[in-house]
Amino acid sequence: MSSGALSIAMVAALAAATGQSPAPAGAEKLVSDWVVDPKAREAMGRNYPARAQMLAVEGLVRLRCRVNPAGKIETCEIAREDPSGFDFGEAALRMTPMFSLRPGNPKLAGGVGVTVDLNLNFRLPRSPATAILKPMQVIDPDAPAGRAEVSCQVLKAMLAGCFVVAAKPPQLGPYALKKMESFAPGDLPLGLRFTLPLIYSAAETPTSAK
Repeated sequence: MSSGALSIAMVAALAAATGQSPAPAGAEKLVSDWVVDPKAREAMGRNYPARAQMLAVEGLVRLRCRVNPAGKIETCEIAREDPSGFDFGEAALRMTPMFSLRPGNPKLAGGVGVTVDLNLNFRLPRSPATAILKPMQVIDPDAPAGRAEVSCQVLKAMLAGCFVVAAKPPQLGPYALKKMESFAPGDLPLGLRFTLPLIYSAAETPTSAK
């Protein structure tokens, strides 16, 4: 599945321009004037932190970058990472070759380069549809017999944001979530949010033995 469906929201402006915090000393006020590589969307999909995808976590990173007189980014540091602990900052740093300031920007006329902020919003695909899949029978002698329904979203040939919609008996919930760790999305479309009913029994029934 293509990772290009992961959306990319980029604000090439200073923190002051976004109204979130004062601009740092020495940082020029540049409006959205970045040249973005056409492959940036695909690159963001490839660099989206795996753990954040699995847990359906989105993030915002602000990079403070030094741009040379030619408009190319030379160095960057992470000025803000929200939430922390999911490697969004490192992913954003890997994205910097995709950006440059537009040639002829007056702020670059002095020939000494500038310090600017680059904000990257990591966003998961919005579900284009929801679906209820055909019930799956699960043979597990360790699990209580019953029925559980689990909702998950398909991301890059994997699942994220899974949660138990219903479980009877309630003790079946953890078994159902564990089962989804080995569930293969197959041809399910990227971004699809689906609900899968799981029918648990200790032995195979005549219906499942076909």
